Amino acid sequence: MMPNVGKGRRLLVLRRGHEPIAESIFVIARVRGFVSTLESCADAVRGQIVSDAQLTVLDGDCHLASKLKAIELINRYCPQCRVAVLSSTLSPFAEWPGVDAVIDRGASPKQMLECFCQLIDSSRLDDSAVLAPPPPILAYGRHDS
Repeated sequence: MMPNVGKGRRLLVLRRGHEPIAESIFVIARVRGFVSTLESCADAVRGQIVSDAQLTVLDGDCHLASKLKAIELINRYCPQCRVAVLSSTLSPFAEWPGVDAVIDRGASPKQMLECFCQLIDSSRLDDSAVLAPPPPILAYGRHDS
């Protein structure tokens, strides 16, 4: 039996078109106990996503323009939702407004799910809490515009 690491945590995975990494994360998260949803960035940009997600995940190595707009709208309409970008590099994502964490795209699925749990759970902490970025999180920090 596979462990239920998600324990009902709510995850929104955004993609543009066919993105194997995003689709795989969606499936793995769902199997591991997350209430996960897979949506297109275009739907987010058109305002067609009504989400109660605790964390939104995007693959930063594909289709950046639509994802940047989606992040902006997620932050505007779902301010309680954390945003994580998967990337093989820290730049430029660590400076994007509204990005809470950059996660190493090469991390194992287990490490990614653990990071998702940590990000969701840390959203319940007060602002005085200081988090050190454990591997494979490359950076923490929301840079509000």
